[in-house]
Amino acid sequence: MTRVFGPIVSYNLVCLFSPALAGWSAFILCRHVAGRQWPALFGGLFFAFSPYVLSRMLGNVDLTLMWPIPLSTYAALRRIDGSLGVRGFAAALAILIAAQFLLFAEIVAGATLFGAFALVLAAPAMGPPERRRLFLAAALAAAAYVPAAILVAPYLYYMFVQPTAPGQIFTPWHFAIDFANLMVPTGVNQLGFAPFFAPIACRFRAELSESGACRALPTIAIMYFRMAEGYVTFAPPVPREQSRWSIIESLYQLRGVPPAGDQFKAYVESHDAGAVNVGPRRHYRVGSIDGPPTAAPWMRAPTLATERDATAAMLDSLDVPAVAAGCVTIYRLTPPALAQSRADTALAMEQRAQQTRFEALVFGAERYLDGGGNLALLSVERAQQLGLLPLEWCDGTLAGSHDTNPIFHSTVLLGPAGAEGIEVGLEDSYPALEPIIRRNGPASARIYFPYPAPLTAGSTPRGPAILVIVFDRVGLARAAASAARKP
Repeated sequence: MTRVFGPIVSYNLVCLFSPALAGWSAFILCRHVAGRQWPALFGGLFFAFSPYVLSRMLGNVDLTLMWPIPLSTYAALRRIDGSLGVRGFAAALAILIAAQFLLFAEIVAGATLFGAFALVLAAPAMGPPERRRLFLAAALAAAAYVPAAILVAPYLYYMFVQPTAPGQIFTPWHFAIDFANLMVPTGVNQLGFAPFFAPIACRFRAELSESGACRALPTIAIMYFRMAEGYVTFAPPVPREQSRWSIIESLYQLRGVPPAGDQFKAYVESHDAGAVNVGPRRHYRVGSIDGPPTAAPWMRAPTLATERDATAAMLDSLDVPAVAAGCVTIYRLTPPALAQSRADTALAMEQRAQQTRFEALVFGAERYLDGGGNLALLSVERAQQLGLLPLEWCDGTLAGSHDTNPIFHSTVLLGPAGAEGIEVGLEDSYPALEPIIRRNGPASARIYFPYPAPLTAGSTPRGPAILVIVFDRVGLARAAASAARKP
């Protein structure tokens, strides 16, 4: 679907059908429990348009696809009351577990944990016959994980065979729900405008897609009014032209792009922006003072001190005073502040960012080996731990957060190539990487693009791909010396 029609169509379809599937499955469960149509309909609607579903539509949209969970509960209840046979229950539960695992594996883990809690809490409240049926159903449910594991065996193989990075996976500063969110809604599920909620909600550390714990307001009415306003998402999709600017991804993910100040100024100048408005824990809005806004990139607001410092440094590069207006800080731009950025294009700034990243990798590898480092242990993570690579430039981690999830290590490469070679790699389009190929070709031993295919005249794909340049020690020294001489 994404390949044929694009990500926006896929995103809209998921946002359209995931609440419907969730509501349908919850309706079936509620109808079995209550035995009545209208209460079941209300329960299905409440589940479909819950704060959890609405908040997840802003990010991690695959987390909204949890319709197998109510159906699994429905199957378990039917097995306990005897209306569903042993084979039917085991087969249905195995299929549902496998389906949920393929939609989002963590939901299976969470559902298993809370299912065990439900078993422990329900058993003491039951009589001996009911408790016996409960334990038999629990045993069958545990057995259903075996065929489910067989169905997803290829996925499990790569999950457990691939090494797991040590340390913290996700920092709770970004993903933990604030306790006040249980009673205080965010803009996702707030009915109308309640000024007394905004000062509290804007201080939640978690981003909006993680702040779906509120249970204080009637969710169905919220969804109705949100639909009446004509939108259910936080911000409009970033137009394709704007997505070509590397600074947009940096604003969204708080990953550094070198040099951030110049990148940001070039972006706002190219869009004739008159001001930059920074809302607390919301997003940057780059807009024209006297006309409609030209861009509205969404940014995950910084929570760690290092992230706040990096963001403040980027905004300070605008060289204009900040004016506080309530909860919003306004940077009104002037032509002199952006005069040097008028000629910069998205491609030129992307080339500049990738050249800076590549040079940082080359310099880091050179210093590592000159210091007696073991070539076999060379990696982006190792170089960063030794202070040889800037964290915020190489996409190795989120800027300053020291997260070690491997998904943040996918766009750069640094390591050994055979016994004596050093491979340096980046991921981007050929136009963005072409200056690197041209400049470092004479010093390289081999060039792969798209990796692992050797670079040839007809091997340049249209979209992003991985470039890997292999150097020997002499070639690495030549590349470092060439980068050091660059004006």
